[in-house]
Amino acid sequence: MSLIDSLDDFMRRDRSFKWLVEDFIAEGELTMLFSESGVGKTFLALALALSIATGQTWLDRTVAQGPVLYLPSEGFDGLQARISAWFAHRGISSDGVPFHIGAYEFPLNDPEVFAELDSDLGQIRPRAKLFVIDTLTGMTSGIDQNSASDMAAFAETCKKLKIITGAAVLVVHHSGHKDKGRSKGAVDLWAACDRVLGLHRTGRDGALVIKCAKSRNGAPFDDIHVRLQPYEPAAVLVEAGKPVKGETTVLTPGDRVFREVIGDEPIAEATAKAAFFDKYGKSPGANRNAWARAFEKAINAGLIEIDADRQISMRTHGAHN
Repeated sequence: MSLIDSLDDFMRRDRSFKWLVEDFIAEGELTMLFSESGVGKTFLALALALSIATGQTWLDRTVAQGPVLYLPSEGFDGLQARISAWFAHRGISSDGVPFHIGAYEFPLNDPEVFAELDSDLGQIRPRAKLFVIDTLTGMTSGIDQNSASDMAAFAETCKKLKIITGAAVLVVHHSGHKDKGRSKGAVDLWAACDRVLGLHRTGRDGALVIKCAKSRNGAPFDDIHVRLQPYEPAAVLVEAGKPVKGETTVLTPGDRVFREVIGDEPIAEATAKAAFFDKYGKSPGANRNAWARAFEKAINAGLIEIDADRQISMRTHGAHN
């Protein structure tokens, strides 16, 4: 392969930009997500990863579906509960979803371990969309995070993972000890990233904000306000409303059909979904996406509640005109 392209060859190469999760993660990119401990960065990483694995929209943003490998370094019991809560909140089954999880914590920066991971990728490799490393600290060994050379070497490991799989890589990291507006350690990983996301407390009770701290491709998105909503057996991250006096909610056609099929009496989720598909009357994929958007919006706005038997009830006190 030549080290130099002619202009014609350069312009013929496919360099199209494709989102995995609109505004958040793009195909083939290296993205970092950072926050302080205990804020909810794993909830956000899981929401992004599970949305890709299932093809479900997230915060009304389009998603490209494909296999995901999630490498957690701690809290496996808690991770299982959070995944269960996410699927329960969405009202979908986890059966057959191409979401793969590291069986235990291992140091990615160890060449022998990396080679073993490479050989274990198997059928995931040619179709993988996203690899999640949660967290940098837990999935490495012997790294001095304040060392420029060590962080640059870890960035190269992430790039190698991108190259051998063709997937995007999301690194979950901690905030700096003094400056909470940037990631911990030397700036070399930050510099290598195509996109950097920060999750921060806003100072209000339970309120969080997602900020785009860096975007190499495209303009950064505006701040997104979210919150953790308790949902058995754990919690889920949902968009937090920013009510403005006198503001009314604009209902989409899907929202209107959703409210019509839910009605005033409790209804089984499966029955409601079937009725929604029938009334909405689009293609199967469009029906599923419209249901997911309307369902998520109603949950986030507190318009509906779902009991243990998956019966949906409208909360009239939370409705908007």
